[in-house]
Amino acid sequence: MESMTKIFNNDMLDLYVKMNMHMLDRKPHIKKYNKIRRLHQSVVNSMSKLLGNDNYIKSKIEILNNYIPNEINDYLVFFFYCMDKDDISVFGDLFIYKNHTNLTSITEEFIEQNKFRNDDKKKMLEAMNNSYVSLFKVISTDKSNGYVIYEDVFTKKQYQIIDKSLSILFDNKSDLYIYNRIINYDGIYFGTGISCKCDGNKKILDYIKKHKYHDTSDFVRCLEIYNICRKKKR
Repeated sequence: MESMTKIFNNDMLDLYVKMNMHMLDRKPHIKKYNKIRRLHQSVVNSMSKLLGNDNYIKSKIEILNNYIPNEINDYLVFFFYCMDKDDISVFGDLFIYKNHTNLTSITEEFIEQNKFRNDDKKKMLEAMNNSYVSLFKVISTDKSNGYVIYEDVFTKKQYQIIDKSLSILFDNKSDLYIYNRIINYDGIYFGTGISCKCDGNKKILDYIKKHKYHDTSDFVRCLEIYNICRKKKR
C-alpha cells in the first residue's frame, strides 16, 4: 500500500500540472497548437486500418528484408508479433512516415492516392511527409509558454518545439534523451510523441559516440535506439 506521503505528493504533482496546463491552454499559440494536434491525430487515425492489417505490414517487412541488417529484421519481426503498449507509437512511426529510401510510407501512399478532400488534412500530410526524426537531447524548457529546446545529438542543430507536459515536468538539470519526430505545421513545431526516451546512461552515450549516422536509415536507427531505451528488454 502506498504511503500517505507518496499519495499526497502525487496528488500535489497532479494539481501542479493541471494548473500549469490550464494557464498554457489560454495562450493563443497553445490554442493553435492544440487544434493542430487534433488535426494530426485525426489524420493518423485514418491510417490505423493499414497499421492493423497484418498482411499489409508483412508485405512491408518483406521489402525491408533485403535492405536492413539481419539482426534488425529479426528484431522487427519479433517486435511486430509481441508489441506492448510502449511499442505502439514506435511501430506507427516506422510505417506511417518515411524512414527508409526503399520503403513507401503510408503518408506517401495517402498523398499519392489523394485520400483527403479536406485542405487542412492535405496540408497536414505534406507536413508529415516533410517531418524530421532524430535522437535529441533536451537542452532547456520554458514552462510558461510550453516550449522545449531539443538539440540533435548528431547534427547539433537545435529545435524549439511545443510540449506542454515536458515543459512543466522537466527540471532543466537532468540529462534526458528523446528519439522523436518533429512536424512543422503553420510555424508550430511539435513532436509526434514516440515512446523512446532515456537518461544519459552509458549505453546511449556509447551509441551516440560510435554511431555512423550517414550509413544508417531512420528505420534501423529507430529500432536500435528504442532497443537501448525501452524499459523492458526483449
